[in-house]
Formats: sequence, structure tokens, C-alpha cells
Amino acid sequence: MKIISAIIIVLTLFSTVSFAADITGGTITIKKTAMPTSATGGQVSDMSGEVFVMHGTNVAHKAVKTESVASGTVISTGANSYAVLKFEDGQVVTMQANSTFKVREYRYDAKRVKNSNIVFSMFKGGFHFFPGIIDQKNAQAYRFRISTPNATIGIHGAEFEVVMVGGTIYSQVMTGKIEMTSDRGSIYLRAGQAAYVTSPNTPPTLVTASAIPASTFGLLLSIPPSTAPATSTALVPVTVSTPVPAAGGASISTGEAVADASILQYEKSPKASITAAQASEFGGAYLIGKIGYNTSSPPTNHTVNQLYPGLEAGYGWDIGSVLLGVDGFADFHTNSITANDYGGDVKLGFPMGEFMPYAKLGETGGWPGIRNNFALGFEYKLDSLWSVASELFADSININGQTERNRNVSVGLKRSLP
Repeated sequence: MKIISAIIIVLTLFSTVSFAADITGGTITIKKTAMPTSATGGQVSDMSGEVFVMHGTNVAHKAVKTESVASGTVISTGANSYAVLKFEDGQVVTMQANSTFKVREYRYDAKRVKNSNIVFSMFKGGFHFFPGIIDQKNAQAYRFRISTPNATIGIHGAEFEVVMVGGTIYSQVMTGKIEMTSDRGSIYLRAGQAAYVTSPNTPPTLVTASAIPASTFGLLLSIPPSTAPATSTALVPVTVSTPVPAAGGASISTGEAVADASILQYEKSPKASITAAQASEFGGAYLIGKIGYNTSSPPTNHTVNQLYPGLEAGYGWDIGSVLLGVDGFADFHTNSITANDYGGDVKLGFPMGEFMPYAKLGETGGWPGIRNNFALGFEYKLDSLWSVASELFADSININGQTERNRNVSVGLKRSLP
């Protein structure tokens, strides 16, 4: 067990250092951002009414069609207005009236899309998002996130709408899947589902579409259909213009600065501090209840078979495109050659959307002694909390020149913990 203990200590220290790096300082500093000097991001593709743009800390000005939208740009619509933003990877965002939106980060690498990243911030109003190349090709890696005052939304190749009404965030999904995460938990929304979250301190709640007030998404529906992509899978790169110089006179309300600070504060929370590249559906703490079939062989040719119950508990860390974890187990096959077994493993998983194959290596305790074990298995995600897991497990020990073998096949139900 010394090997397992050492690995657990190293992983724990790694997790602690990573988390500390996220929260170092304890205060929020909003840095000034210079007005972009080169085209990188998107543009105002269409608009109507009063639409304002603010690049970095420059004075806001009335937007014009084809104006550049880059990292650090804030866009605001007035009453009876709308705006349509198109980005280089084909991502399209429609903004309803009285909405404010910030491009916190937009990075698109057409040659290596996995290195691309999108982080948007929503302050108020309503938005309709159509997927682009970054979202569709990295649908399982959270390369696209939206921060709101109440929650962070991770997007998996989805077309969806988000509206803020009276402090409550409502969302509904047309295609694909999104995850809404507040300080109190997270849920997944798939095509045809809707949810709301009232504050950072309340969990997101799934609801039927009919339970949401009829007027919630009304302004988005009023935007002319011609402004939206002909199909949500149209991935036509956009030619981006250079920024229009700032002009005096117009300004975006300082209320957005307060919302901006609140979003930065929320993003410091443990749940929201996971980077877009690191998140998967299988990370975090979990419990598993399982039923297995055990076959054990003593040094003689005699074999004992038994159906048995078992338990597992563990934790997984998302590291790039893989999951690294540790778990402990207890298998209650009392009548087997080795009797009841317990032990610990290091786990390496390869998330592929809702499916994750994995391998485990560790040590088994109990009679007749400590022995090495190995396992291969897979998990399938049923929803944000529940998964099905199946595994083939083996261990062996040599006693007086004779090998005792233990083989298990099991099926279990996994419960992810907040």
C-alpha cells in the first residue's frame, strides 16, 4: 500500500497547489485593456436601433456594421434594438433589446482548433447562441463558457438561449447540451430542456418549457429570422474589419462594471475556477454501489465462484483531455478463496463525451496478503449526477511457488457528489 499512499499524497498536493493558484490574492483587480489594434475575434454583422460598443477602457460609441468585436469588447443594446455578432469560427450571437455582453476572451486557431477558447460574460438581457467550429469540434472539452452573475454555463456544441429577468437566469436548449453551474451545484440541459437559477447561492433547477413565463424569450423571437444562420451547423469564417476609433458622447452604464466585478468574484469559486480545457463530466468526488461475480482459484485446481456486493469511493481530476483519479474499494465475496477484499487504485480515464473508458492499477489487501491488481472498465453518463459503470478486475499472489488468482466482473451505479 506504500505505492498507493505516495501517489495519493502527490495528487492531493497537486490539487491544493492548483486551487491556491486560482484564488491567490483574495482581491479582484480589474486591469485596463488597450483598444485592439488588429482584427481578431468577430464583428457586428447586423443591428437595429441603439447599439453601443466599448473597446477596453475607451469611451463607448455607437456601433456600425462590420465593426470589430475582440477580447475585451463590451456590446450594449438599447430599447427596441438588437445586434447580431459573428465570429471567425462561425459562432453567432444575437442580442435582444436592453442587453449587455462582453467578449472576455476569444482565441481561434484554425489549424489547431483544440487550442482555441471562448469566454463570454452576460450582464443583462437575452441572447441566442449558434455553435461555431470551436464549440462543435471541442464539444466535450468546455472550450466555450459563458459567465453570468448567477452561474457559469459550459457549452457542448449547442444552440441555446439565455435570458436574465428580474435577477433570475433562464435558459433553454435547441440542440446539443449545456451545463449550468452555481455555487450550489450543476445540471445538464439537453435539446428540448429548460432551467433557471435565481442566484449564485441556489442550485440550477430543471423545469418544463411551459413552466417558464411565456414572455421570457419573447424579445429574442422578435429578432428578424434573416439575422440568424440558415442552419446552426453553417461554419463560414468571417472576415473581420479593423476597429472603429472611439467617439465621444455615448457611454455604457457603469452598472456593467459592478456586474463585471461580481462575475469575476463568482469565477473565483471552486466550482467555476475549472478552466475550459480541464472540465469533463466525470471529474470530482463519487460513490459507487455495485454487484459483481467473483472467480477465485487456490494453488490447487479447485475454483470458487460467487455473486457479491461491493462499494467504491473516489475522486477524479481533469488534466487536459484525460482524467486522473484515486479510489478505494471493498468487495464482499465472503465465500471466495480470498474472502472479503479491500484496496486502493490509481485511475486513468479518457472522457469521450458521455462515455469514458479507463484503466486502474493498485493493490488489494486482505487474506492471504497484499497483492497487485489491475482493472479495465468504462463509465456511461446518464445525467449530471448518475452514471453506469462496468469493470473487469484481476489480482494475484504467489505463495510457496503457487499462484492464487482473483477475478471479478462487476456492474455498478455511480453517484457524483457536489
